[in-house]
Amino acid sequence: MMISISILILFITPIIILIVERFELRAGYLWLLAMVGAATAWLLILFSRSQAPLLISLMQWKPEALFSASPTLLLDDISWIFAAALSVFPLAVLLTDVVHFADVDPSGWAATLAMTGLGLLAVFAENPITLVLAWAVMDLSETLMLLLRVSTSEQRERVVVALSVRLIGILLIVIATQQARSIGDTLAFNSIPPEVSGLLLLAAGLRLGVLPPHQPFFQEPPLRRGLGTIVRLMPVASSLVILARIAQVGVPLTWQPYLLAVAVISALYGAYAWVQSPNELDGRPFWILGMAAIALVSTIFRLPTATIAWGLALLMSGSVLFLTSNRTRFVSLLSFVGILGASAFPFTPAWAGGLLYSNSGVILMFVIIIAHALLVLGYVRHVLQPSRSLEDVEPWMLIVYPIGLILLMATHWGIAWSQGLANPPGDLVLSFGWWGGVIAFGVVAILMIFRRREISLPSSVSTSLGSILSPEWIYKILWWLFRNLSRTFSAISQILEGEGGILWSILMLILLISLVAQQSVGG
Repeated sequence: MMISISILILFITPIIILIVERFELRAGYLWLLAMVGAATAWLLILFSRSQAPLLISLMQWKPEALFSASPTLLLDDISWIFAAALSVFPLAVLLTDVVHFADVDPSGWAATLAMTGLGLLAVFAENPITLVLAWAVMDLSETLMLLLRVSTSEQRERVVVALSVRLIGILLIVIATQQARSIGDTLAFNSIPPEVSGLLLLAAGLRLGVLPPHQPFFQEPPLRRGLGTIVRLMPVASSLVILARIAQVGVPLTWQPYLLAVAVISALYGAYAWVQSPNELDGRPFWILGMAAIALVSTIFRLPTATIAWGLALLMSGSVLFLTSNRTRFVSLLSFVGILGASAFPFTPAWAGGLLYSNSGVILMFVIIIAHALLVLGYVRHVLQPSRSLEDVEPWMLIVYPIGLILLMATHWGIAWSQGLANPPGDLVLSFGWWGGVIAFGVVAILMIFRRREISLPSSVSTSLGSILSPEWIYKILWWLFRNLSRTFSAISQILEGEGGILWSILMLILLISLVAQQSVGG
């Protein structure tokens, strides 16, 4: 019941905030109300660990002949790990937002809580119907928020393409469900049939932007630090949970070479683009792409622990950087501690991710180390960039602001240590490729020396490398299809609305009936 109550709190509190806001109450009271709701939900999620494993039926859909499953939540080791990570995000956003009180936006706080509630529904989903409903509402909410904030037709088209790609991911989940039913099985995420694991991996990889490598937004839409981070990471977390569950089953052997090739390209491209990004917010999609690709490679090798470790590093270490808008020396130090969470050093949260290094071949291991090193280098580079000063904020804000970042890191390290990601049993220590993280940081140190001495690749080489790794050709194909489909539908609409529209409609109906009749008699 704890997880049900926590999700209800995250949905009810925003409604109360929006209602109370109409009475023109001071923003500080609304912030405190949001803090109480977020803190309560976070604590309930943390304490719910004692109830695992647990199934919670949200409602019973009938008739059962039509609906083989009803919306159900599953609390187990995997879902709790990601839920505990997500539940701290609203607290971190609210605490770090205090330095932006001049630009206060209570509706943004309400949206942050509601999006977290949707993210938890997706993370706790026990079956496809629950996941599809959560994904659909999450995608529509994000699309509406973006459409209200973009101004140009090109940006609106990109929002529509982003939604279309995610809808294809939902369609793949539906196809996997039907395929499981055709073999006499009911698809549930705690017992995935091997026959459909490949389709589920494609669905998760597509929504993560890894399969194929794509980022609908070359420039981040105008949702920046707080709400922007929530909107970006909630769908990512729900896909990472699916990866962790697939890693327990594996994917078909015939798929593995192709999936590995695409995932490695995604990791290299995401890492390279992350280093080249002008700042951490513009580079946020590429951090997600690079880290998610490494997690997906772990899934292909059937390493659920490594998948979880890399997925948590993506979410937690990334959010520390994305929510750091103003840097004092202490805050910069916290950011460097944040990157340790993604270092794969011994006794750090991503140490279990080193399993990937010890289970892959030499060439693949080398490529992953390079991608990992570039991701760390980009993180360090963005931390060292100048930021806004904190001189004009009130003293209490200087105390509250870092607490949000500390909560993120404490939650990350606490989850890792409590779930054995940072302190594996002694007999497994030797099998961990802990040296992979050390080599990656060694590469980072060498690259940092080159940068300090202003030794870099020629601009022509850098541009060519970016063009080779960039999947822009995918976008050009998508734009071509999108525009031509739009023209085709517009032409059909004009024909049907003309004087002969009824005759054309009758003709198409006759053709459709004849086609169906032909198939029914064996065509």
